[in-house]
Amino acid sequence: MRNPAKPSVLVVDDDILARETLVALLRDDHDVTEVGSCAAARSALKSWPFDVVILDYELPDGNGGDLLAELDADSPASIAILVTGHGNDPTVLAFRNRGDLVLAKPFDPSVLLSYVREAVQLSKMRDANLRLRARLAGSLAS
Repeated sequence: MRNPAKPSVLVVDDDILARETLVALLRDDHDVTEVGSCAAARSALKSWPFDVVILDYELPDGNGGDLLAELDADSPASIAILVTGHGNDPTVLAFRNRGDLVLAKPFDPSVLLSYVREAVQLSKMRDANLRLRARLAGSLAS
């Protein structure tokens, strides 16, 4: 059952231990959904507009970068946090260009929590911006 009073976070990681660790860190203050593949993430993104999406870079059916287009289409206000050990990969640059965050492995849990707090704020600002643009486009069309 969703709790709209808490920021929503989608955790995408195929490593069950890593995923459970992330969920344990986040569940007290966030409404957390967890999945283990790109396909499951796509399905989750179509069902709910997440504030934050934490993506592992390497997944069994793709990589975190494969989900960027889906984020833009299905959850445009979402901020992604790419968790990776591949800092110079072109996918990392695409995340940064979109305004998302990149967290290098290994990471300190307090750093992750700081990134999530920042991402929630960025998501709220992005959502407000999208709403204002829609209103402006509507008033210009009138």
